[in-house]
Amino acid sequence: MDNKAGMSSAYVTISALFLFFYLVAAPVFKYGEYVFALPRVNVTVVSLLFLILLAVFGALVISKKCFRTSAPITVLFSSCLVIWVVLAQIVQIPMLSGQVGTHELLTYPARTLIATMAMFLSAISLPGIMKRFGAWFLFGWIVSVVLYFYGASMSKGYFVYLDGEKIYLMLSDAFAALSIIVLAVLKRDLLKVGVFLISSLVLFFLVSRSALLLFVVSCMVYVLWIRPAVGIAILGFLGMVFGVLWDSIVALLGESHRMIRFFTTGEDSSFSTRAELFEIGFQHLKDNWLLGQYMYDVVSFDTSGKYAHNFMSFWTAYGVGPFILFCLVVFGFCMQIALNRKHARHIECFTILVIFNVAAVIVSKSYLYVYIWLAIGAGVGYLCSRPMLGKVERKTGALS
Repeated sequence: MDNKAGMSSAYVTISALFLFFYLVAAPVFKYGEYVFALPRVNVTVVSLLFLILLAVFGALVISKKCFRTSAPITVLFSSCLVIWVVLAQIVQIPMLSGQVGTHELLTYPARTLIATMAMFLSAISLPGIMKRFGAWFLFGWIVSVVLYFYGASMSKGYFVYLDGEKIYLMLSDAFAALSIIVLAVLKRDLLKVGVFLISSLVLFFLVSRSALLLFVVSCMVYVLWIRPAVGIAILGFLGMVFGVLWDSIVALLGESHRMIRFFTTGEDSSFSTRAELFEIGFQHLKDNWLLGQYMYDVVSFDTSGKYAHNFMSFWTAYGVGPFILFCLVVFGFCMQIALNRKHARHIECFTILVIFNVAAVIVSKSYLYVYIWLAIGAGVGYLCSRPMLGKVERKTGALS
């Protein structure tokens, strides 16, 4: 094995280790820390170490594989988007030291800078990762399911405690991304159906409505795209099952259960709060639409979380330039998916990740959302592994 092949292989391995850590180990560690009082694992420090390794091993590999004249323009747009977002933070963070608290100044970049870069760089290798390390993620999915089902029987429930608040998004977002990868790894349709049903049940008990809904919708959109008749039949079956069992579900969980109370009472504090944040976010967008203001929510309210839970948050934080690039990247990905339907099975993971994460950013996630960069990185990886439309993707996969 020559040096270049060795560097490529090492890069795929490091990428697989990081994704396994972030999607499987980190949520499990945090869950164990706050529910079972296990020792603390600093996810940010571990992610930073992985980022350094990814940067060192990936510099040569990515430049050779992705930055070539035959690569689609979407790859260039994706790279420019990541670079712009990173530079915007590097420039603005020193200016924020006197305006925000130390805690926020550390925790925000941990997600939007360190985790973002590591997620993007590792996801570029996703085609190669799935080929060589798919069994890892299947094993991690099984462990997560067993642990979370065990935790469901405990009074502490399906969430972690962070700063005294019940936080379920870290678990649900990571588990949804993990489930999508596992679905694409499996070859048999029956196994895919089993993973889909079990994952949906786990996400239900993780009490994240957006993660559950987006997971189900993104998977169903993919099925409708490749097998319309099968997709329609599944939707009809699911609708019939829920219609028959709805009264029993309400009686079992109670009308006030977070996952169903909006449909039973028409009231929901989360929706009301997000509507208020949308109005506040619109005003912030009018004030910062051109260049953006990183951590604008903390600067304005001296606390985290006061941002719009949709695309406006990204635009407000980074400005109109990254927002336009993001739109171009999404459009490019959608075009690639639409024009390569005959290779739908091969780009299954990329397709579902794009649908899930783009929809999440549009309707429910803020600029702190890490997993959109998983989708963008995966898109770059797949486009670089098959740069010309209409050609069958090389069997080796991206960067493998």
